[in-house]
Amino acid sequence: MHWRRADAVIRRRRACSPPTLRNRPCGGRSGLALARFVVQLGRLGSLTEAERKALLSLPGQYRDIRAKEDVPDQPLPALGRMLVLQDGLMASYHDNIAGVRHLTALHVPGDMCGLNTIAWSAGPTCLTALTRSRIFAIPCGPMLEALRAQPGLATTFWRYSSSQMAIQAEKVISLGSRDAKQRLAHLMCELAVRHGLPLAENAATFPLPLARHQLASAICVTPMHLSRTLGALRTDGLLFWTDGTITLPNRDRLARLADFDPGYLAMYLR
Repeated sequence: MHWRRADAVIRRRRACSPPTLRNRPCGGRSGLALARFVVQLGRLGSLTEAERKALLSLPGQYRDIRAKEDVPDQPLPALGRMLVLQDGLMASYHDNIAGVRHLTALHVPGDMCGLNTIAWSAGPTCLTALTRSRIFAIPCGPMLEALRAQPGLATTFWRYSSSQMAIQAEKVISLGSRDAKQRLAHLMCELAVRHGLPLAENAATFPLPLARHQLASAICVTPMHLSRTLGALRTDGLLFWTDGTITLPNRDRLARLADFDPGYLAMYLR
């Protein structure tokens, strides 16, 4: 019975609805995804002109994914599954054996999603679009050639991978040592930085058009518990979530509550 449930989860994960995945020729605004990614890398270390050109000239195709739909494993492997998010909001996920989905990471524009596929190209994609999103799919071959030709670029990628691991480490710390109020506060502080809002601005507003159960999954609580937590932070005047928009009137107070230190978000800091 467990194996049948697991097989059902795998089939659902790999299901692809053809109208939701659109091939488009490269060109026009397709370079915006790579430009945003290059900005992130540049904050981790100076990029030479040759390294910038190597990244910005990478071939690929962009694809549009509708909200609430998964990025299919097929036909992406034909292109390689190094995916840069150009627009929208996406998440990595894990479906357990009972078919319950847990969001394991959030991705904002400029992020490279599924960086592990450089080393493990046969792995599943496990990405879902939380809002209408556009991704840029890069073949692994040209990317690896660029890294071999530019050793400094390979070092910067190592730093990028370490930064992504630091974000996951902070989530583990939240789950292990912070209560729901602190978890939500920490996530909001993090997302404000990842959306490019300067730390010098104490008040912040950014879009977060998620369903309640999705945000609850992101901090590993039930939707009911999330409602109570949102109410508590709203009463404290620290967080307001209205019509898919987050408003943080006092980031300093929220950061103190969450024990938030933005140092691990170097690639997003301006």
